[in-house]
Amino acid sequence: MKSLKLLMFFWFLIFGLACKETPVGENEDIQEKTSINSDTDVQNAALEIIANAYYCSLITVDEHGVARSRIMEPFPPEENWEVWMATNPKSRKVEQIETNNQVTLHYFDKNNLGYVSLMGKAYLVHDNSKKEKYWKDEWKAFYANRTDAYLLIKFVPEWMEVISVKHGLNGDVVTWEPASSGVE
Repeated sequence: MKSLKLLMFFWFLIFGLACKETPVGENEDIQEKTSINSDTDVQNAALEIIANAYYCSLITVDEHGVARSRIMEPFPPEENWEVWMATNPKSRKVEQIETNNQVTLHYFDKNNLGYVSLMGKAYLVHDNSKKEKYWKDEWKAFYANRTDAYLLIKFVPEWMEVISVKHGLNGDVVTWEPASSGVE
């Protein structure tokens, strides 16, 4: 019982210090330091996080307005930030993209405590030359018929948000809003 009281005392002490109000003027200096990252810094950190994450979540919106997330194995971003992925043309995500092509790709790098959210538009691509270009032999078990059972998703990002402890992109100290960058 004594150790529980001691534990509670320290928990309240730590919680109280964490919730301590920042003196006026100090907060602005902290905010300024976290918001001076250039688009290049943000984008370079994003590329590293994406490479380390390997997989991403593709988030679409269904017919009821509910966000739907699934793990994808995308190709690395192209120089223009386009991301290519493969899917079964009969999957729910295809219908959801046809209805609303505004989607998000979310990558998480657990080893370096960072994430990237890419917001943009997805396009369904049936082109056979693109299917040849964006193919992995490990996928043979999933796509027996590469002509009809294999569809590409081309994702074109418009905006990104990045949190990266490793790169000092920790977000706004008040709102927690991540560092962000337009994608051109």
